[in-house]
Amino acid sequence: MHKAIIAASLVCLSLCRPAAAQLPESPLAAIAKRLTQKSAAASGVPAAATRFRPTGTRLLLGEIADTLTEDAEKKKALRTFLEEGVKDYEAAAAKEKRENDVAAALAFFVATQWSVATGKTLEEPAEDALLAQATSVLSTPEMKAAPDSDKQKLYEYCVGMAVFVVGTREVAKSDPESYAGVKTLAAGLFTKMLGVEPSQVRFSASGLILAGTPSPAQSSQSSQSSGSLTYTVPAAWKETRPPEAILFSRPPQGDGDSTSYNLVLLPRTPKQGSLSQTFGLIWKQLVAPRFNTEGHQPFPLPYRTPGGVTLVFEGGYVTTKPGGSGRHVFLYLVDAGS
Repeated sequence: MHKAIIAASLVCLSLCRPAAAQLPESPLAAIAKRLTQKSAAASGVPAAATRFRPTGTRLLLGEIADTLTEDAEKKKALRTFLEEGVKDYEAAAAKEKRENDVAAALAFFVATQWSVATGKTLEEPAEDALLAQATSVLSTPEMKAAPDSDKQKLYEYCVGMAVFVVGTREVAKSDPESYAGVKTLAAGLFTKMLGVEPSQVRFSASGLILAGTPSPAQSSQSSQSSGSLTYTVPAAWKETRPPEAILFSRPPQGDGDSTSYNLVLLPRTPKQGSLSQTFGLIWKQLVAPRFNTEGHQPFPLPYRTPGGVTLVFEGGYVTTKPGGSGRHVFLYLVDAGS
């Protein structure tokens, strides 16, 4: 399904400037970035949370066309192209019983932008895993409670921009400079949606994985412990023990991986109320004083690992105080019991 069938004329696309339409002004767009933060797993919210009842009219396709070109005739042609492309996608989605589904649209968008940007193709097991992953990540209480119109706008953005990028790639194949521009456009759309560059992720039968994340076979076999928590240090990671904390760090691994990671394991903290309430207090004590979160109020997500460990987590892109460099910061609070 992720390989959209484009049946409309592509002539108009060569006349449109390769600009990126804006994401809908909705908190739902921010949820998509969680695709890079956790793997596919049961979320406790039914998959129906990602479905919506269509309004009967398109809500965003016209706005996308208006963003991509200023010429009235080109806008008309582009709207027709996008409409036909979305219809082709919807026909394919209906065959797999994923019609009117934001998760399927997001998976289609991610797979398309990554493939165009990198020149690589996702294998079918990776596509299936990505769809399951997107369904899990988007199956949240806020998605379930969101208005159908908000879901439809995000859906139209994902499908519409995937259709546009595939179409422009076909037009640009004979022009190396234009083709490079389409790849840059796809990479920009991917990064805007997920908060990471295409080169920073890879796809496998486990879904989308951040580059440099080791497979189980790559992990070292030695286990360490801190209090009642037992852990295994993966290969390529270094463990140090400054006072009152344990620091794990991993430098860039090359081959497109330019990201450094630091993880701090803090001392055991008494639970104060629920796990989410304790998370809020620790966020105020540790994160808020050190980073400019721009008024971001944490919404800790509960998660239970296959091994039965319960935790909550939340985070995002912030800057260090005062006015320092930007980075992704996340806080994970593991329930170690009483």
